[in-house]
Amino acid sequence: MATWSATHGKQPVRRARSAHQSMVPFQNFPAADGWMVVACPKQGLWRALCRALDREDLAADPRFADFAARDAHREELEEILDAIFATRAVAEWEALLTAAGVPCARINTVAEALADEQVAARELLQEAEHPVLGTVRQVRSPLRFSTYTPTPRRGPFLGEHSAELLSDPHNPLTTHDC
Repeated sequence: MATWSATHGKQPVRRARSAHQSMVPFQNFPAADGWMVVACPKQGLWRALCRALDREDLAADPRFADFAARDAHREELEEILDAIFATRAVAEWEALLTAAGVPCARINTVAEALADEQVAARELLQEAEHPVLGTVRQVRSPLRFSTYTPTPRRGPFLGEHSAELLSDPHNPLTTHDC
């Protein structure tokens, strides 16, 4: 999008469900038990999706025959695909579409994302003690440095460090050289 904008002045359109600017389908869809993303950035993937859905008639339909046609008839196609994807659970769709070579994935809730094995493997959750809340679990920065490991700590209370900051002669907020 940045290249299109910088080269031709094209302005991006904010689309629902994180949909791609011009490729359809390339977006989030509700399934029977959650959400998933399906991506068909190639004509062959669109045909593979239609075969996997047992809806090869969609690939033959002039409204959906190529990228431009699908984009022009985006809303109609989304309604059809919504009805289809609503019939099965995300895991079923993942298995079916992955076997067909169609890029797709479950969209996790926050709790599901935090329970992912990669979160544990990367040690992305840390604990900090808070005087009011007790032990607080929070997301650690994904940035890692070989010479620096930050210590988990709580955020300050409102105004907790004001006197210290305002009395620091090196604090640019306290200099009056304007």
